[in-house]
Amino acid sequence: MRLGRSISKERRLLRKDGSCVWVENRVRMLSEGNILGITIDISARKQAEARTEQRTRELSALHAVALATTGSLSLEAITAAASNCLREATGADLVFFFVRDGERLVPVHAEPAETMARFGSIDERRVGECLCGLAVRKGEPLYSADIHTDTRCTWEECKRAGVRSFAALPLDNGNAVIGTIGLAALQPHDFSLQDRFLTIMTRQIALALTNAQLFAAAQRELAERHHIEERLRLTQFVVDHAGEAIFLMTSEARFAYVNEAACRSLGYSRQE
Repeated sequence: MRLGRSISKERRLLRKDGSCVWVENRVRMLSEGNILGITIDISARKQAEARTEQRTRELSALHAVALATTGSLSLEAITAAASNCLREATGADLVFFFVRDGERLVPVHAEPAETMARFGSIDERRVGECLCGLAVRKGEPLYSADIHTDTRCTWEECKRAGVRSFAALPLDNGNAVIGTIGLAALQPHDFSLQDRFLTIMTRQIALALTNAQLFAAAQRELAERHHIEERLRLTQFVVDHAGEAIFLMTSEARFAYVNEAACRSLGYSRQE
């Protein structure tokens, strides 16, 4: 080390009470082989930097979800994009979605696959059951630092899979709770620290899923209407070409419909 040169290094130390402190060690070479060392507590700066980094990740996640959901009316695409963004922003080891159907909570998406392998599968739940069902019933997010000691957590599959901390986030579109999102962590994790971000994110996702559900319902209605129209056309073709006379009459004894065979047997045109 040359004379007059300074070296600095950041380190994380453990206090006697078990808490951590960040320090910066600065060392300067003086004359005659002497060394001047200074240690500065930089914990507050590190915490501010961590908050800034976390906020940046959250804003990036909100932007990514907005882009993904605005251009899609697919439930699968929306839940996949939202799951990825939530994992990136929160550090969750598993994200899964339930969609509400009456009192049932139907699983529609879960990732990543390597964590899902611990569960095997996620079964349907009921509104009011375990944290996910309670979040739907109450319409508010619920957090658990340790599901093994939390009496609200009755889903043994999570405990057997090694989940430690959990967040149940209701999907509230402003008019109704249409489902819930579960965030699971295998190590102790305080999801409640991101409560404001998660509330904004889940509202955005809920609105996108509502649009996807309305679109899917409209598509089903159009398909059913097309099917009925096709059946009516086929029925009319069969009736029109039947060998027997077929006609419909109103209660006032007026003809409402006649087929070709009826016209021939009565001697009138269909218009007459």
